[in-house]
Amino acid sequence: MATNGDDFLAYNLSDLLTSLGELALNSSWLCSGIEAYGGNAEKLEDYSDKQQLIKGQELLRIVSGIDNIADGYFRAYHRVEIQPWLVVRAIDNHVFEIESHDPAVALIKRE
Repeated sequence: MATNGDDFLAYNLSDLLTSLGELALNSSWLCSGIEAYGGNAEKLEDYSDKQQLIKGQELLRIVSGIDNIADGYFRAYHRVEIQPWLVVRAIDNHVFEIESHDPAVALIKRE
């Protein structure tokens, strides 16, 4: 994973989910404003359009089958929290801006 020093990650969303491991996979995700291309793009855009929560493992399965996520936001929630613990903004297929106060995310950003 590479960063540009401004909290922008240069890799794909499935890499980020895999890097975060159980933390991401056990979260519920809310997607919005998604513009994606590839095999599972329609399914991801459907979750976004309906503002439907998606489990982390299902999100990983879906994004692994997408060629390009050109735009959108992904917000991760723990079970009892109202505010997301992680916000990922897709800027282009391989550039994501991330925001989190979780120390595990800060460690991944430095790798």
